[in-house]
Amino acid sequence: MEKKESKVLPLLSLLFGIASLLSSCFLFISLSLAVASIVLAIISFVKKKPVPMPIIGLLCSFGGIIATIIISLVGTTLNVALGLNGIVESAKDASEKTLSTIEEEEDIFNKLEGYNITTEVENNVVENNVVENNIVENNVVENKEELSLLEACVNGITIKFPATKENFANTGWTWNENYANKMIDSGYTTSGGRIGSYPGGVVVSVVNNSNEIKKIQDCTIDDATFYNPKDGSSNVTFIGGINYNSTESEVKSTMDLLGYKNVKISNYDTSSYYTYFLNDDQNEYKNKIEFNFYNGVISSISIYTAGY
Repeated sequence: MEKKESKVLPLLSLLFGIASLLSSCFLFISLSLAVASIVLAIISFVKKKPVPMPIIGLLCSFGGIIATIIISLVGTTLNVALGLNGIVESAKDASEKTLSTIEEEEDIFNKLEGYNITTEVENNVVENNVVENNIVENNVVENKEELSLLEACVNGITIKFPATKENFANTGWTWNENYANKMIDSGYTTSGGRIGSYPGGVVVSVVNNSNEIKKIQDCTIDDATFYNPKDGSSNVTFIGGINYNSTESEVKSTMDLLGYKNVKISNYDTSSYYTYFLNDDQNEYKNKIEFNFYNGVISSISIYTAGY
C-alpha cells in the first residue's frame, strides 16, 4: 500500500507537468497545472518518493510556464501591432476624406466666385441700361419718385387729378369716341368712359361743373381707375414708383416710408384693397388712392378726388 502511494504523487506531478506544457496556449489552465505539478513534485521530494517522475514533472511545469509566457507575449505583440495598423488605416481614411472635403469646398468656392463675378457684370449691365432708359424716357424714374398721392405717370407724362382731356394728350391714350362725345347736363356726373385700350388704360368718372351742357370729354376728370394691361405694365407708375408689378408687401413698405401708415385694408375672398388717404380724416370718398390686388397681383389702381 505504501509503494502505491509513493508512486501516485510523482506520477501526478509528471502528468500535470506534461499537461501544463501541452496547454501552454491557454494561460490560466497551463499556469494552474504547472503550479499543481510543482507543488506535487516538492511534496514528493520531501517524502523522498521516487525521483525521476517529479523531476520530469517539474521540468515540464517550468517549460509550460515559459511557453505560456512566450505565447502570451507573442499574442499581445500581435494584438498591439494589429491595433496600431487599424489606427493607421483609420487615420489614413480620415485624411483622405478630409482632403476630398477640402477639394469639394474649393470647387464650390470657385463656382460661387465665378457666379458672383457674372452677377456683378450683369448688375453693371442692368444699371447702365437703366441709366440709358432714363434718358430716353424723359426721366421717368425721377417722375416716379416725385409723384404725389393723387398723381400717375403714363408713358413718362405726369397726370395730376382732378385732370382734363388735355392731360392725356401726350400719353398716347385716346378716348372711346362714342362715349367721349356724349353730352352731359350741368352739375351731373358720369363714369365708365375708358381712355386707352382694353384690358389696360383708365376708366374715368367726370363731372360737368359748368352752367351748360357739355361733351363728356370736355368735363373735369375727378376719379380714375387704372387697369393692369399685363403687357407694358411698367409704363404706368404711381406714388413712390409703385406699378402693376409691385407686391402687397412692397406697396405697404413704400407707403410706410412715405409716411402713409394709416392704411385701410379690406379683404374679399381672392381680392384685397389697400386704401391710403391724403388727409388724416380718412374721408371715404375723396382724396385717396386704392390698390386692388387679385390673387396677390395688382389688378387696378384707383385715384379719387371727388366727394360724391
